[in-house]
Amino acid sequence: MRHAGKWLALASAGLALAGGRSFAQADQAGTQPTAEQAQPAPAAQPPEQQPMARQPMAQAPPPAFGYGAPFVAMHQGLSSGIITGLNYANGVIWLSTGPTVVAIRATPAQMATLQPGQVATLPYASFAGVPWLVTPAMQVPAGFSQQGTFSGVVTGLNKATGLVAVHGQVFQAHPSTIQHLLPGQFVSLTYARVQEVPWVQEVSGAPGAPVQ
Repeated sequence: MRHAGKWLALASAGLALAGGRSFAQADQAGTQPTAEQAQPAPAAQPPEQQPMARQPMAQAPPPAFGYGAPFVAMHQGLSSGIITGLNYANGVIWLSTGPTVVAIRATPAQMATLQPGQVATLPYASFAGVPWLVTPAMQVPAGFSQQGTFSGVVTGLNKATGLVAVHGQVFQAHPSTIQHLLPGQFVSLTYARVQEVPWVQEVSGAPGAPVQ
């Protein structure tokens, strides 16, 4: 009986050791994993994608200057929504109209009274397929930009995009501002330089002959 008791104690200790073995040791010994151990590990979830930050509109290289007739706006309309962003240097208003966000070009002077988060109805005219704001321009605050004047002969024009070159210096303007200009015309410009971009505020001059 004493030997039988010792054998039972050893057997119990052996079962305890077997129960504490790792899964790999049990598998090597020929034992099968339990139903819970056989369940595959859950698939790794992809990392949560962060919303893409809106990037400022890229500055395209200036298109070739043309010397044709005034470019006429092909389409006019109204766009309503919430202003979600303003880029004064590039002259862009981002307007959320619900499912989409549209970009409307404007001069810094036109954007002077607008603010992000503002609910607005913006009238626009399309020049070369790009909508431009057609509200009256305000005066750009003196502390917000560098004011100046520039005079010379018009050496290049792109009436669709609002680019005008005077004596080789390129200025950005609202397309409607330069429709009456001609190459070879002597003009005086009043401009506001916003973050290194010179925006035409006023233009005056006498008609000239086109450059040959």
